[in-house]
Amino acid sequence: MKLERLSGVQLGALVNKGEIKPTEVIECYQHRIEARNPGLNAFVYTKFDDAYEEAKKLEVRLANKEDGGPLAGVLVGLKDFLPSKKDD
Repeated sequence: MKLERLSGVQLGALVNKGEIKPTEVIECYQHRIEARNPGLNAFVYTKFDDAYEEAKKLEVRLANKEDGGPLAGVLVGLKDFLPSKKDD
């Protein structure tokens, strides 16, 4: 299954059903970002360690039969989140 072809809602449903783990989602996208980012320079800052930590917490909640919500396990990239220059 190619995770990158799924919508956020589809991915969240698979995570909630236990068909894919949140840590597997991160691993997939981490590899894609690391492979493509040198030429694209789309991501200047990543927090994969934090993402894995949160994904493991979500896996515990899902194992306890808690609902992760419709976007469980969906990663988010923020554009221009960190200021790169001061306003004039």
